[in-house]
Amino acid sequence: MDRVIRERAENKLRLLARQFEMVVKTTRDPDQKKRASSQYSAVMKKISALENGTMSEEDARKFLQEQGISNERSAALEQKDDEDEGEQFSLLATIPITVINEEYVSAELNAIYSYLQHFEFEYMPALGSQQLKLDFSHTQKRDSLFHSFTSIQLAMKGFIADITDPSYDRLVQGDQTGRLRQVRRKMQMDIMMKCSEFTANMRGFLETLLNDHRTGGNLILNPDDRITFDPIHGQRELGNMLVSESVERVCLFLDEFAEYLNVPGF
Repeated sequence: MDRVIRERAENKLRLLARQFEMVVKTTRDPDQKKRASSQYSAVMKKISALENGTMSEEDARKFLQEQGISNERSAALEQKDDEDEGEQFSLLATIPITVINEEYVSAELNAIYSYLQHFEFEYMPALGSQQLKLDFSHTQKRDSLFHSFTSIQLAMKGFIADITDPSYDRLVQGDQTGRLRQVRRKMQMDIMMKCSEFTANMRGFLETLLNDHRTGGNLILNPDDRITFDPIHGQRELGNMLVSESVERVCLFLDEFAEYLNVPGF
């Protein structure tokens, strides 16, 4: 088997195994746990076949092709059934999609908006200073990444404000239709670029923390503490999870989000 194909297949399979294993360990939904367990077993069988040489190069290429997402990602995803999409994105598939605007917003941007909302509500509190204890320099880095996330939120809010403005509906039916559509596409691409840059930077930052923790370092000052939230905020995804485990969970989300965005260079 071609070495590059083998390495790509192995990397993707091990990423999927980590994702499904984390879902099994952390989900409170018995149906989701059952699906993830089944998917984890199937992935481990593929890994075993790859290691013992019974997976052919054709099978490996087919697997990679099935896992890939083309530039026409939005249309392709709409044609997939729920089971296929759940296998492609085990974490993203559990996040409800909010429809911003049925007429002027693409299904892709609705999904991105929903994933950002999920990150803000479920993950940012677990990465904040009350839960994740870091030294001064890494605290500063985290704060700069949070600032980048805020800029994405502002860009998204500006986009939503523009398309929900009552005057927008009148303009798009007039002589400005073409220009306004171009502006809307440019704004959407700008949001996607910002999301991809943030995802890559946050993923790299958290991976640095995890790699240090795995080798006995102390960049994370409280890796064995448990994430706790005030009951007034309700149940949250990372509640009662070890700090180190919560960081890994966020990394898996960022992996899937980056793959969904699929922006070249990130």
